[in-house]
Amino acid sequence: MAAGDAAGDLYRLLAPHAHRFAVEGIGAGTHGCVARQLGLLAGVLGRRDEAVAHFEAALAANGAAGSPLLVAHTRRDYGAALLALGDPADHQRATALLAEAA
Repeated sequence: MAAGDAAGDLYRLLAPHAHRFAVEGIGAGTHGCVARQLGLLAGVLGRRDEAVAHFEAALAANGAAGSPLLVAHTRRDYGAALLALGDPADHQRATALLAEAA
């Protein structure tokens, strides 16, 4: 199975749960809003607009949850995804997100 196939399958399975939070099995921790993982997957799949929408939703949800660490992780992933997608128009936004995350 190619990486794109796996990413596409995961994206399809997780998409209905974008608004939920991923919680570790016994509730001891969270990975934040599932939209963050969908943003990463959309980036791998080359779906820039979907990635941006998911990361923006994740920033809002993780911020509303009062978790500066999840917001920082989301900013880092968002910035890295924009850079990986390689659109020169996104470079300034990507570097700003990475600086805010740090």
